[in-house]
Amino acid sequence: MRTKAKNQEILKYDVFISYKSQYVNIVKAVVHFLEKEKIRCWYAPRDLDSKAAGKDYDDAIVNAINAARIVVVLLCDDALSSDWVKNEIAYAQKKEKTIIPYVIEEVLVDNGLRMRLDNKHWIDAWPDPERKLTLLLDNIKLLLNRTRTDGQSYSIMRDSGAFHDFDLEEGMVLLKEKEYDDAILALMASAENDNEKAKEQLCRIFYKLELRVNELSAKIWTIAERQARYGDSYAAFIMHAKYFADPTDSGIISFEYLKKAAADDKIPFAFLRLGMFYNYGIGVKQNLTLALHYYNKALDMGCTDACGFLGMMYQDGNTKLARDEKKAMEYYLRGAKSGDIRAMKSLIKFLWQNNDIDRAMGWSRVAIDMGCPEGYCIMGRLLELQGDEGVKDRAVEYYKKASLLDVKEACSALANFYWKAGKREEAYGYAKQGRLCHDSASVFYLASFNEEEGNLSEAWKYYYERYKLVHRGSENLGRLYIEKGYRPKSVSVKDLASILESSVNEGTLNYLVRLYSDNSFGIASDEGLRRAYKIGAMSHVPKYEYEYGLMFMKVDGAMYNPYKGKEWIAMAASGGYTPAVQYLEQLASQEIV
Repeated sequence: MRTKAKNQEILKYDVFISYKSQYVNIVKAVVHFLEKEKIRCWYAPRDLDSKAAGKDYDDAIVNAINAARIVVVLLCDDALSSDWVKNEIAYAQKKEKTIIPYVIEEVLVDNGLRMRLDNKHWIDAWPDPERKLTLLLDNIKLLLNRTRTDGQSYSIMRDSGAFHDFDLEEGMVLLKEKEYDDAILALMASAENDNEKAKEQLCRIFYKLELRVNELSAKIWTIAERQARYGDSYAAFIMHAKYFADPTDSGIISFEYLKKAAADDKIPFAFLRLGMFYNYGIGVKQNLTLALHYYNKALDMGCTDACGFLGMMYQDGNTKLARDEKKAMEYYLRGAKSGDIRAMKSLIKFLWQNNDIDRAMGWSRVAIDMGCPEGYCIMGRLLELQGDEGVKDRAVEYYKKASLLDVKEACSALANFYWKAGKREEAYGYAKQGRLCHDSASVFYLASFNEEEGNLSEAWKYYYERYKLVHRGSENLGRLYIEKGYRPKSVSVKDLASILESSVNEGTLNYLVRLYSDNSFGIASDEGLRRAYKIGAMSHVPKYEYEYGLMFMKVDGAMYNPYKGKEWIAMAASGGYTPAVQYLEQLASQEIV
């Protein structure tokens, strides 16, 4: 009987709260929330026996911990420096109590404490502790379900039909009104409460926002970084999006976060982005085989946004994939029917190029009817291309509707339209508006307008801004430097060479070769020239596959290897490069092996 009474005393409390005294108001909020759900809490000084004082205080704490199933520690810097809190944690561990660290401010946990506390029950409640109370309650109920022996039982609210996720509801309402900061914070609170719908929505938001994520609150990144560090894949995807939009990141950091996001095989957008990274060589060596693989994987997971990318791969063809316009059309149609604007735009462009004007116009109307703001921009483009002045006026009306609906491409379309019409003030105005929305085409037009007017310093500024924004267009910098003789003080010729090497196409390679072959630029060298040819060859530019192959064919050259040279030249020939075809024919006629 004595043993039974002792056990009953040990089960007196469900939760012991360990905290620093200045945070008593947070403790009261926590306790109020838990006790509404019949969770029995103990915290000082409320539950101290009136007789507990001096040496008796230590005994009261020890007894309360012994009598509790779970110890909740409110973590903050002050708590970590408190001997009382440290002693309470140490004693709770000694007694094998389950400890839930509840982080109420940004802290750095060291000296081994992190290792002792870092378990699956760790809850990051900073910067909004009250938003995580439901998550705390769910964890406690789950643990009590496993451990209670007094005949009572709790069930997690989320598993019952009565549970309502207010964070999710509020997040979706705010998202509809484009109040992104508050919407994302609410959805993140829901996601940390393990709501899969919230996680899915967050990934979709950060995929769709693309370059606009740098406008979001720093609070979002603080939470996301911490959660990504703890292994949450959705948070890793959010951090990927942050660095994807960062012009100072070459793609490497973004790619590393992307791999973490894809690790648990649950986020289709992560695989879609992996396809993009391998397709365009962002942060990783270009690999078209892997690009195709990940696009298809994303599509298999239900991400129809992959259709537009797959369609483009089949429409363009490459060394790994035969050109197939029929298959491209199938993917475009599938994506367009699912509402993917990328696929829809590609479909309309495809139809227009094949003179199927009526179907192109029809799909533009579908986009508008679906409530897709980009549809107005697409319709404007189609009307503008028809050439009739009256029709062009209608095009402007569509562009303006699109701009009012925050379609950034509409700004660049209006800028281009007014420039062609000789209305330069209007053109500059819309281009500047588009720039504020991070529209790379608007930045390009600002650069080209200034170049046309002879303002080369401004042209350089905007071309360079576009390059940093989307990692494209470095050939424009090469043209200003080499052909027009503009020499910015902030960029050396070596800097320019590095920029050209990082953004590979035939235009950038042509300028790169000129830098390394013309002594007047000061960096001419055989080593640099070989590197330029190699970059071009590895990027499968037929002209440079051929030039790189020729370097192996020089008998007196340092790279002499006719077998390897012939392989590169054969690749160039398969790409339709005429000099390579002629060279192989000449080799065959001379029976050179």
